[in-house]
Formats: sequence, C-alpha cells, structure tokens
Amino acid sequence: MTIEEYLHQLGPRGEGLRLYHKQNIAAFDRAQGSGHNHQAWPGGYRDHLTQCLQIAGSLYDLLCSRYGHLPFGFDSVVVAVYLHDWEKQEKYGNPDGGKGSEIDKHVFLNCTLPGQFGFELTEEELEAVRFAHGEGGEYRKDGRAMGRLAGFVHSVDVLSARVLHDLGAGGRFGGSP
Repeated sequence: MTIEEYLHQLGPRGEGLRLYHKQNIAAFDRAQGSGHNHQAWPGGYRDHLTQCLQIAGSLYDLLCSRYGHLPFGFDSVVVAVYLHDWEKQEKYGNPDGGKGSEIDKHVFLNCTLPGQFGFELTEEELEAVRFAHGEGGEYRKDGRAMGRLAGFVHSVDVLSARVLHDLGAGGRFGGSP
C-alpha cells in the first residue's frame, strides 16, 4: 500500500492530514530519509515512511493474531508513523534545505496541524511521535517514559532505519543507498 492509501484509511478524521500531505507533496517527495544513515537518497523520506507503514501493518496484524487486541488502534499507528520524522521533510525537502525556517515539531503538531488543517493528535499519538526514536535522556530505570503506542512506533522505525534501510536499492522502494 502507498502512504496515500494508509492516510485514506483514517476516514473522515484524516481529512486534515490528507490535505496537509497534498499541499506539501513536492517537499515530501524530494526529501531524503536521513543525512546519511538510512534511505539517504532523494525520495528516501517517502521510501522510509512507506516501509514503516508496511512494517507497521504486518507487525500490528501479527501481534493482534498472536496476543489479541492491542491497546491502541491502527489508525493511531498510521498517524504517529506518518508524523514521526516530519522535520526531515522540512530539512531535506525544501530547496533551501530548511534554512531560514524554524523547524519546530511541537508547534507543527500542536498548533499548525489543528489550526490550519483541523487535525488534532491524541495525547497517545503525540507521545508516540515524541518517543519514536527512543526515550533518550528521559529513560528511567524505575518507570517507563514511553507508552505502548510509542514503543510500537519506535520498533517500526528501528526496523526500517537499521534493519531494512538498504533494501530500496534498485528494488521495491527505488533509490540507492
């Protein structure tokens, strides 16, 4: 499935996110997935998110079939995965490399998306986007910083960025490492 097909699955709730996507498609398609670590080719951002969503769909289905209903819906997975690397679109997708524009994910998620596009994230989705790359300095040995959705999104990102990152070369996702 494509990113657009996953966003379509969000139904009426996803209308604002689909509008945002449509308005920013040029930067979205131009951006690379990272500076050099994974999917670091023009269009690699799309490849990374497509791969993440496909991994997420497979993993969600597998875990549900094995362990029963998960405590979060797949729509929340789609939202968090789609937005987890939003700043890369700004940094790598704009002709000026994002220079001169303040890249502030918090403002984008909490103000721009709801204010300009009518799309609000749940607290659980915000947390999943925040911790998509791990707990970092917020790790505590006596408690969890990231919840279950965040842990799921983190695992999907790690699988794409660290395990399957170069499978796009001349293959399913295009581009070259």
